[in-house]
Amino acid sequence: MQEKHTDWLTFVAQYRDGSFDHFAVDPFTLLSDNYIACDGARERQEQGSLKLGEIVLVYRDRRLLAS
Repeated sequence: MQEKHTDWLTFVAQYRDGSFDHFAVDPFTLLSDNYIACDGARERQEQGSLKLGEIVLVYRDRRLLAS
């Protein structure tokens, strides 16, 4: 069975300066560790898909679906 990107969960990274970024995490990755979304945000910063800066909070955005 092939995974659909729409099955991914959207998270919000909140920065110290008050700005926000959204990113998606697949649900199977989340099963392995509760803090994987925080680690994923840091990895995405290193890859350049999230802006650099101090992330103070990561939480699931239940209003949005990843596309």
